[in-house]
Amino acid sequence: MTYQLSNEYSFQCRDSFDPSKYQDSAPWSHFVLDNLFDLKTFSAIQKQLVLTSNNFKISEEDPEQIQYQSLPDLNLAEKFLSQEFKSLLEKISGHSLEIYKKGALQLRRMTPESPEFPPHFDYIDHRTLVMLYYLSPSWNSQKGGELLLHKEQNSHWDSVDTKWVAPLENRLVLFFCDETNWHSVRKVSNWNRFLIFAEWSLISESRNL
Repeated sequence: MTYQLSNEYSFQCRDSFDPSKYQDSAPWSHFVLDNLFDLKTFSAIQKQLVLTSNNFKISEEDPEQIQYQSLPDLNLAEKFLSQEFKSLLEKISGHSLEIYKKGALQLRRMTPESPEFPPHFDYIDHRTLVMLYYLSPSWNSQKGGELLLHKEQNSHWDSVDTKWVAPLENRLVLFFCDETNWHSVRKVSNWNRFLIFAEWSLISESRNL
């Protein structure tokens, strides 16, 4: 199958593309792109990955009990690793990027049995750009699973400084990982939250290590 980005994000519209339209600076800089793929493409992705996926693994050392597997659709993986998609991320982020191999494409699942993710940051030895692409249908606030962005580690979930990002289907969320970008994830209820995760290194920083 050919995976087609929505016209808004395609190469044809890239010259007039305004990244600031998708950026929010509160409590720290992040980007939200809705309807990443056209409807036909997304329906096929959702049917394949959400309705039929199993064989998830959990690392024994992981207190957050993240359920993950390598992205099983090689054609979709090639799309996310394509020059077209990388160009989109570079246009949005303002940085030259390369895939961070330890954070390469994963399909992740969060179930009602999964613990919530407490406030944390994912900084390694250099800044990266984290990609979360949400897949699960029929989300509402009773189902949980929101991404919470915190101004500082001790910010409460209902603080005015905390930004809630809903895990809406076909939504792409991007943010930089460093020691100030605290975030958490609410527990889900009667629902499974599927997403595609990837991490991109900022070339200017990763090659100076």
